[in-house]
Amino acid sequence: MICRTLRRSVRFVLALGLVFGLGGCSVLSWIHGGTSNIAPPAKLRSFPAVYRVRRVWSADIGGGAGAKYIRLSPVLHDSVLYVSEPQGRVRAYDADTGKRLWSRHLKHTEIEGGTGFADGMVLLGTRDGRVLALKAANGALLWSASVSSEILAPPRGADGVVVAQTVDGSIFGLAADTGKRLWMQEHTVPALSLRGTSTPLIVENVVVTGLANGKLAAYRLADGRQLWDIPVSEPHGRNEIARLIDVDAPPVVVGETLYADAYHGKLVAFNLASGHIQWSRDVSGYSGMAVDANNIYISDARGYVMAYDLATGASVWQQTGLHGRSPTAPVVIGDTVAVGDYQGYVHFLSVDDGRFVARYRLGSASILATPVAGTETLYVADQDGDVAALRLHAKKRPAP
Repeated sequence: MICRTLRRSVRFVLALGLVFGLGGCSVLSWIHGGTSNIAPPAKLRSFPAVYRVRRVWSADIGGGAGAKYIRLSPVLHDSVLYVSEPQGRVRAYDADTGKRLWSRHLKHTEIEGGTGFADGMVLLGTRDGRVLALKAANGALLWSASVSSEILAPPRGADGVVVAQTVDGSIFGLAADTGKRLWMQEHTVPALSLRGTSTPLIVENVVVTGLANGKLAAYRLADGRQLWDIPVSEPHGRNEIARLIDVDAPPVVVGETLYADAYHGKLVAFNLASGHIQWSRDVSGYSGMAVDANNIYISDARGYVMAYDLATGASVWQQTGLHGRSPTAPVVIGDTVAVGDYQGYVHFLSVDDGRFVARYRLGSASILATPVAGTETLYVADQDGDVAALRLHAKKRPAP
């Protein structure tokens, strides 16, 4: 128990250093024995804005994660936005108008893995190791299932199976109608790892997820049989921090190609059928990736936002202006790539060359959760429990 508590404490301290920019300098300095060569976060510079950002609606979901390293991204389904917060509140909003459709308070529940959606259900993971399924239509609790430990990533589901990954390295398959355990896979977690887990990806009846040991693993959805595991990164370095190789970024599939990234590792493109590596690049990331028809976009551990060609892995552009600002995983909205940062700013970059084209400050609280993109609207939630719908409008050019 002492070892487990210590491990979780170290994960939390390390995660703060990775995520909170300026605060992270002192935290990592403490870890390294009082000295730090970490550069301060980049100062924001002005730029010629191409778009103005309009807040369509906003809401206070009650409470918030505060300084806790919990990334509770909303989920969008059929024009309804579902949001959750650590104190157990779950709400549904009309995505177009912001009208609250229902609200549910799960008392004595700490939500840390959410929000997922599958088969008409809102799926949540809790600190005490439970998967919760709520009816998407009205928020009624359908079932609660106990798993082995804390859940930090949203559960996923398809074809009658809900999949959840826990911090102790286990992956569970649960019956979507009852929550009954169908299967479980266990993996050894290194003594030191980032605070977080990959979000399982379900594609063609196969579950693909990243592991803390630097591997990507695939399981059959129906019965959990492991199909393969592939190393994304191998540990290097002289100390445990340098040897962290967690695959926390959710994998992405485009056609027959699967993309994965590891902390202190590589961004790798695999062929799904053969497992052959098509290309790899030295990119250390942990938050997530986004794709469009041409590129894959990623925020790395330094705070750089980068674009690579999907087919070849060739570098398309690199934006260094958010160095040290802990940008979220990117999301594509229109012809821009959007990321939030630790001071509550949302930055919009051109998909063509990575230049800044718009900026908006949601508030003073950090944005850790990956924004969610609708057809024309971006949904952003911050650590204070505020959620907002943002829309870009082209700025009028001055008359000649």
